[in-house]
Amino acid sequence: MDNIKVSVIIPVFNAEEYIVETLKSVENQTFKKDIEVILINDGSEDNSVQVINEFIANSTKEHIHYRVYDDGENKGQGARRNLGIDIATGESILFLDSDDFIEDQTLEIAYNRLSGTKENDFVVFEWAYYYPETGVTKYVNKERYNLKLALYRNTVEMLLACSTYFTVNKLYKRSFLQRHHIRYGEGYIYEDFEFYVACALKAYRVPVISNILF
Repeated sequence: MDNIKVSVIIPVFNAEEYIVETLKSVENQTFKKDIEVILINDGSEDNSVQVINEFIANSTKEHIHYRVYDDGENKGQGARRNLGIDIATGESILFLDSDDFIEDQTLEIAYNRLSGTKENDFVVFEWAYYYPETGVTKYVNKERYNLKLALYRNTVEMLLACSTYFTVNKLYKRSFLQRHHIRYGEGYIYEDFEFYVACALKAYRVPVISNILF
């Protein structure tokens, strides 16, 4: 699989109720280049792995390549995302939680923007909360980016101030994470905060996409 363009890394813990919808949102992408989906079980106590394997067995998407890891241990989300980074083979990396959904054009728009110039290190896109129990969608304040098309290293303070610290509304060049040895903290919560700060401090250019893609 030398032509993987995007590696989607999904830690899984007790996600049997949601993971199928997450995977469907990946399979529904308009992006038709090779995608690698890495699912890492984190000691789930439900039927998450069985549900995942059944979904993969019925998948007809030849450009989507699934990899499932299950060592029976619970190590936490940071450790599982780090494993995903270490074994990923794609040009870029998207992190998802096992109950996240992405819009149909997310990978197409984000990948094309990220690969537009070698100066880009990761791309940030808009996102929204969806509450299935009420059907309400809560949109994030788009003014946070001040309508800029890209943020540069010399505006790192703006990058730190304006962007959410979530991991999942960004597409990263894998070479950027490798070059700067950026990884998640392990054994504690809010590890994505630390990860994002490291990315913001090291990035040279960060394109901003105003579309809600997550």
